[in-house]
Amino acid sequence: MKHCKMCNVDVETVKDYCPLCFNDLQGESVNSSIYMCNTKKETTNKKNYLATRILVFLTMAIIIICSTINFLTYTGVLWVLPIISGLIYLWIFIKHTIISNRNAFEKVFLHLIGLTLLMISTHIVSGGGDWLINYVLPSIAILTNIILCFISMINKKRKNFILGFVVIYVLLLLFSVILLVFKFDTFKILNQINITLTILAIIGTLLLGYKTIKSELSKKLHL
Repeated sequence: MKHCKMCNVDVETVKDYCPLCFNDLQGESVNSSIYMCNTKKETTNKKNYLATRILVFLTMAIIIICSTINFLTYTGVLWVLPIISGLIYLWIFIKHTIISNRNAFEKVFLHLIGLTLLMISTHIVSGGGDWLINYVLPSIAILTNIILCFISMINKKRKNFILGFVVIYVLLLLFSVILLVFKFDTFKILNQINITLTILAIIGTLLLGYKTIKSELSKKLHL
């Protein structure tokens, strides 16, 4: 029996490295839990770990190369920003959506953040304009509303993240209200649609999931 200091487990294997963290295995220990090594799972974990490291290296290489080129050829346009934002969004899409066991609330929230950052960086590079506030961000908010409502209707585990959905609904509502009240949005229609959809979504969620929300709040606030 070999021991991993990093994971604090005994590993029954002939390998010299830990199947969980891939650090070197050392002597035995009687005060730790025992991890029975599964060869197939170990191989899969090792491949995923190696693939992740390769992707991290490629991502950093692209960012460094593009940043260097943008710096050396700078003419007043930071075109490297949408590239960096696009890479971040790609990581979110692959790591936290396709191959992730995260719940629906976390996935939607991460996509909302990643896509917003991508659009903002593109807006900065393009030299500004009203298209981001008037059309793109309200459209993202409307799409997020529709996706959340769709998930709430079809997902059997919706009770687990219904409170998180309400939080996102409120944030989307405040976003559109701020844009309209302070007259940042000159088009108005899309933000008005988002406000209407958000209010309906909040009302529907509160009516159908009142007991769940009350229970979750009691747990989180220790009431």
